[in-house]
Amino acid sequence: MSVALGLLLWIPGASASGAGEGLGIGVALGSPIGLTVSPQLTSALSLDLLAGEDFYRGWSSSQVMFSADLDVIVWEIARSNPVRAYLYVGGGVDAWVWGGRSVEMGAEIPVGVSVNLQKLPLQGYVEVVPEWVFVSYMGPQVGASFGARWWFELH
Repeated sequence: MSVALGLLLWIPGASASGAGEGLGIGVALGSPIGLTVSPQLTSALSLDLLAGEDFYRGWSSSQVMFSADLDVIVWEIARSNPVRAYLYVGGGVDAWVWGGRSVEMGAEIPVGVSVNLQKLPLQGYVEVVPEWVFVSYMGPQVGASFGARWWFELH
C-alpha cells in the first residue's frame, strides 16, 4: 500500500481534487486483488483499468488478471454535503494468464455502488462482476470486490 501511495505522489502535475474527478488510483480487494486506475471521461462515464491477482481458485494458483471496463453512472443514490453515492453499470473485457502458459478471456458487466467524499479526494466502492468466459472454455463466472481510490486533478 505504501508503494502505491508513493506512486501517487510521483505523478507530475497531480493535485488532489474531489472524489470522482480527474484520475483515480487505488486498490481493489476481493476477487480480484489488485491496483486500479480510473480516468473520469465525463461526469457520468469513467474507464476502469485493473491489474491484479485472483485467489478464488486457491492460493497455489499462479494467475494474473487484467480488465478494462467503461462504467456509467445510472443513478445518484445520495447527495449530501459530505458524500455522494452512485449506482453504476459497466461493460468490458478481462484476461487471466495462468502460470504464463494459458489464457482465459471473458466479457464482463460490473454493477456497483461508489461513495465519493466531497471534502477529501477519496472514493470507496463495492461491485459484483458477472462474466461470460469465451476463451479457454465457455461459461459464466462471478467476481466481487470492494476498494478505494484517491483522486487527482491532472494539469
